[in-house]
Amino acid sequence: MGLGLQIDIAKRGAELAAKHDAWFRAKVQEALDDPRPAIPHKEVKAHFAKRRTAALRKAKGIES
Repeated sequence: MGLGLQIDIAKRGAELAAKHDAWFRAKVQEALDDPRPAIPHKEVKAHFAKRRTAALRKAKGIES
């Protein structure tokens, strides 16, 4: 692999990293700006515990 190709690969990697960083920052800002009320942590944990249980039951072929 020649030096020119290595430089091109490094530049492409840097471009992809910069694009991902911009996308991620935009998503974080979007979440911070979301006007909906926050959901209490306990409520979220309970919701996803129910979903996990249902998914495990479905995977094992158990009807609720």
